[in-house]
Amino acid sequence: MPRKKLIETNEYPFHVTNRSNNKDYFYLPQPVLWQIMVAKISYLETHYGIRTHAFLLMSNHYHWILSTPKLKFSAGMTYFHREVARNANKQCNRINHFFGGRYKWCLIEEETYYWNAVKYLFRNPVKAGVCKRVEDYAYSSLKPKSRSAPWF
Repeated sequence: MPRKKLIETNEYPFHVTNRSNNKDYFYLPQPVLWQIMVAKISYLETHYGIRTHAFLLMSNHYHWILSTPKLKFSAGMTYFHREVARNANKQCNRINHFFGGRYKWCLIEEETYYWNAVKYLFRNPVKAGVCKRVEDYAYSSLKPKSRSAPWF
C-alpha cells in the first residue's frame, strides 16, 4: 500500500507517532532517550519553527502533537528521526535501525479531535498500567517544568 500524500500545512496540528524497531523496547534507558528527544525537539523549535503541543515517550514508541507554522513538517521530522537514531546508536555503540519504520501522522482538523488526541496521548501510560495518574508519568510534556523540558 502506498504512503499517504504528506500535507504541509500551518493551519492544523499533527499527531505523530513512531515505534522502536521490531516493536521491542527502545534499547536506550528511558531517561537518556528522553533527554535526547527533548534536545532535538528544542532544536526543531528554534531552527524549524515546530511548536510542540504535547509529547510523550513510552518504552517502545512516542506520541507527539505539534504544529508547523513555517511549513517545515517533512524536513523537521527527517531531522528528528535521523538525529535521535544517530545519538541513540552512538551511545549504545549500535549501527542498525532505531525506529521500526517511517513515522505515522494524522492531521487534526477538528477541535474535538484535538482534545481527544491530547487526552489519548497523556492517558497512554495509565492505560498501559505504568502509572495510576497521568501526572505521575515522568516522560511526558505534562510533567512540571522542573523536569527540564524547555519547550513547555
